[in-house]
Amino acid sequence: MSMASLGFSGGQMVPTEIPTISFEPDRSIHIADPPPDIVPYMGDGAYTLAGQIYWAAMAFGFQALRAIISSTTPPPVAVNVVTQQWSFTSKRLALPQIMRLMHARLTFRRYGYFHLANDKYAEEIRSFLDPNLVDRLSVALSDDAKKSGFKKTDFLSPLDFEKELRERFRDEYPVFEAALKGQAFDQEHVTCMRRLIQLMSRQAICFGDGPRWRPESVDTLVHGWTMTTKKEFAVH
Repeated sequence: MSMASLGFSGGQMVPTEIPTISFEPDRSIHIADPPPDIVPYMGDGAYTLAGQIYWAAMAFGFQALRAIISSTTPPPVAVNVVTQQWSFTSKRLALPQIMRLMHARLTFRRYGYFHLANDKYAEEIRSFLDPNLVDRLSVALSDDAKKSGFKKTDFLSPLDFEKELRERFRDEYPVFEAALKGQAFDQEHVTCMRRLIQLMSRQAICFGDGPRWRPESVDTLVHGWTMTTKKEFAVH
């Protein structure tokens, strides 16, 4: 897939940061309510497995998009990431729009609100934070996927991913979760978990309502965990 087909125009410089200074305060927007699609991954939810892989995938994808949009010669690694993660989304939104959509959500994750100090992209970002947009986009991308021989339900949401792992690890899940939270007695477990979360962020694919994963990604994570920690967990 070419960068042109992903909505990227070589040589076009697109701002990668939303301005924070304005001389027209009456045009600023402040939004305190997070879009519903990120609510399960806010607060305590950010520190669950579902929250960790959700935000890791969002941050990693945003960095790849920024690397492409801010360069006339996009790094091949970033191109590969974008091609995989947004093969469907890029048919409906241009890459700069996807990046701003993600930036708005990452801003909510960091600050708990979203503030735009001037009217550049204001209407577009308002729409990106509109829950109806996510619903419409998700339906449209699901239809696109069906035409390509896929079903969105064949891919696991972050919450589905966590549920599957809990069923696999069963009584051993607390050990896994402790490493996820950086509270494991064995530091090797924490290091292993960080590598696995990074790996999961690279395997995500977006259908308009956040990152999803192929079921095989669960197998990859389970195998990586059991092999690295050298524990005979009761994985089913």
